[in-house]
Amino acid sequence: MVNRKWYLVAIGLLVALWLGPSTSHADEKLRFASTQAGWDNSVVPLGVVSVPLFLGAVVKGAPIRMISANFTGSSDILWYARADSRLTGLKDVTKETKLGYATPGSSNFVLLSALLKKYGVTGELVASGGASATLLQVMSGQIDVGYDGNGGLGVPEFQRGDVKTIALGSELTLMQAVTARGLVVTAETLAKRRDTLVRFIQAWQETVDWMYRDPGALQQYAEMNHASPEDAKRVVDQMYPASALRTGKVTGIDVSVTQGLQFKRISRPPTAEEIAAAFDVVWQSGE
Repeated sequence: MVNRKWYLVAIGLLVALWLGPSTSHADEKLRFASTQAGWDNSVVPLGVVSVPLFLGAVVKGAPIRMISANFTGSSDILWYARADSRLTGLKDVTKETKLGYATPGSSNFVLLSALLKKYGVTGELVASGGASATLLQVMSGQIDVGYDGNGGLGVPEFQRGDVKTIALGSELTLMQAVTARGLVVTAETLAKRRDTLVRFIQAWQETVDWMYRDPGALQQYAEMNHASPEDAKRVVDQMYPASALRTGKVTGIDVSVTQGLQFKRISRPPTAEEIAAAFDVVWQSGE
């Protein structure tokens, strides 16, 4: 369950930043939606969408626009094995090794496939479902390798040392400068409420800066995940560098297109005109 206090802190800061000393914008509201629950989305989001999935909707004619990067790189995911496993890294994978992933074409599937290619190994990829179901299969010996998108924070098996990390998404250097997720709105919303969205992105970045500056943010993150502050700091330091959360320019679109086509998130290559229309960054950090 999401910690209500944490979100009230973030919402309060965002509202204050939006409105500033004036009340002229007091009646402006934005609706938020997100499928993520990590440190990077402890900031209140609009709609957080993976870039390949977004491009897949664009080529189908969806009237949507990506207005800012939300997360860049692939550092926010890890792979693990049981503590007694012979595996020390993905380089140890053999054809008999069973590696879990959520669904075909999911981000953890795409990144795992790329990492296996990087290390020149081949294993048996198994659709193991969500993170909790995957963990059960690792612990029961049904599969050898599982994935986690939040560093195992608050997960007893990680806290007790029953599992060990064998790979990090940050090992995939190809993705270091690629925007993995972005903030998306409808074309109509962008046309009618651009000024509001600019203030929103500015407030978002201010909130991100606060999260890395104020120890209270880390404390709330730990409480939200029923973890110690020390473990929360480990996860943030290891998986969520501040640079990854910078708002603004969406980068590595060519890589996202290639991945989207390869894993059937995109039905055809988008045209240059479609790309130009789909990305409209409303505010760049540093402006």
